[in-house]
Amino acid sequence: MRGWTALMLTLSATTAYAQVGDELDDAASPGEAAPPDPIVPDPIVPDRDAPDRGETSDAPSPVAPPAAAGAESTALPEAETGEGPPEAPAEPDLVFEPYAYVEAFLLWSFLEPSNGVVAYRGFDNRHATFTLSNAVLGARLAYERVYVKVALQWGHTPASYYAGETSVPPIGGTGGSDADLWRVLQEAYLGWDAPVLERGLRIEAGLFLSPIGIEGMAAHDNWNFSRSNLFFGLPFYHTGVRLTLPLDAEWSLTAAAYNGWNTLLDGNDEKSVSVSARFATPEVEAQLLYFGGVERGPLEPERGWRHLLDLTLRVVASEWLELQGQLDAGVEPWSDALYAWVAAALYAKVRPIEWLEISVRGDVFWDGAPYDAGGLRRAPIFFPVEWVSSGTATLTFRPLPQLAFRVEYRHDEAAAPMFYAGEVVTDAAGEPIPTHVRQDTLGVSAIGYLR
Repeated sequence: MRGWTALMLTLSATTAYAQVGDELDDAASPGEAAPPDPIVPDPIVPDRDAPDRGETSDAPSPVAPPAAAGAESTALPEAETGEGPPEAPAEPDLVFEPYAYVEAFLLWSFLEPSNGVVAYRGFDNRHATFTLSNAVLGARLAYERVYVKVALQWGHTPASYYAGETSVPPIGGTGGSDADLWRVLQEAYLGWDAPVLERGLRIEAGLFLSPIGIEGMAAHDNWNFSRSNLFFGLPFYHTGVRLTLPLDAEWSLTAAAYNGWNTLLDGNDEKSVSVSARFATPEVEAQLLYFGGVERGPLEPERGWRHLLDLTLRVVASEWLELQGQLDAGVEPWSDALYAWVAAALYAKVRPIEWLEISVRGDVFWDGAPYDAGGLRRAPIFFPVEWVSSGTATLTFRPLPQLAFRVEYRHDEAAAPMFYAGEVVTDAAGEPIPTHVRQDTLGVSAIGYLR
């Protein structure tokens, strides 16, 4: 008992002594300095060469400068905030965006032409044979504000739309140029987002797919597999330079200078020009475009300036219904005549369920080539008859976003015989003779698009 009493007295004395020591330590003398404030880094000075484009930056926000002498500091040491000094802006990355697509089809013409040609149908123009329409491999490579885009292609499609490319033989140590040289290229251009004006200016030069019309070269982006008569008649590609100026989040203006319609190597000394205004929101897209220039070669009897106006509109009416349309008109005046044309196309697409689309299209193209004094029609710009029209219905099955299967029925009609049927006969020059003003086809197609 005495031992336990002695132990308790010893512990009590030790505790009291410790408390007295703490109270003495806490009472600082009047001349003792307070602990120094934590050191705050100097403010980050923004890069004065970087343009202010209203874009969100990933760089850290500037740090406030240290408080003035005598001011109360509320900053906490890094150990308490868990934040270190600001990181330096990351170095720009090299961006590589590859893509590829393959288009294949089987088409049956109810006219069953012996030469296997479904005439004036763009790219789905072979009867009763499995056809590789196009295989495309492309990529976009960007570093800071500079980028390049190149797309290579092989198949039946480029063989068709490069048919009108300028052809010249090799002369004086200069290599020749023709469709075989260029048709492997679908696009190839260099771009620079120049840091000028409020929202920048995009400058591009090279080979471009044509901005005219609402349909594109990739069937994956179109509502039908076959192309309309407007797409087939109007230009496919241009070579030159173009400038795009974004006005705000919805409006942009584009001006361009090209060699002409469907030509990499210009066939004359004149250049063509194009200007357009584009409006785009998630619900509405619209474009008004003018294209003008001398498109005929130096050996033509006359070479008037050709004018084209192109208007396109697309509307998302609801989650399951979309509508779009295209209207084109143009003239090419000669001294004694006037070439003129008007064309229109209307489209509708219904998506009743996620993996099924039902699309319809109707189009008509009036090609007003003048007649000579003898009543013969002069060589037309687009089609060998005064007008041609078509109606198309397409079922698209999409088991995956990157894969589509299409079943398509199409009816074509023309003002005069333009289509081949049965046993096709030829004229004295060996050219096949069209005998029908109508043709009907049924096709199935498969499209794979990876990006």
